[in-house]
Amino acid sequence: MQSLARQPSGREMVMNAAIEGAWSVLEAVPDPEIPVVSIRELGILHDVRQASDGVLEVVTTPTYSGCPAMSQIAEDIAHAIDDAGLGTHRIETVLATA
Repeated sequence: MQSLARQPSGREMVMNAAIEGAWSVLEAVPDPEIPVVSIRELGILHDVRQASDGVLEVVTTPTYSGCPAMSQIAEDIAHAIDDAGLGTHRIETVLATA
């Protein structure tokens, strides 16, 4: 019996590659206050996904609501994604994850 699974479009394949690439690149972004730990290890990096408008969206959650390092972390994320050539992106900070 042959599977009739839907094949991803070229655009979906490119976005999936960008998402995977972003996870890989962001794995190496250190926390500015504790540079021996990555933002992913601290749980600050919550998600990387394709937004409804097609843009690569990086979702972060601060370790606490008044975290003074979040603006620096957003800059570091933007630089990492730009340096990797992953395209247009936006960084969204959420205080409580669903």
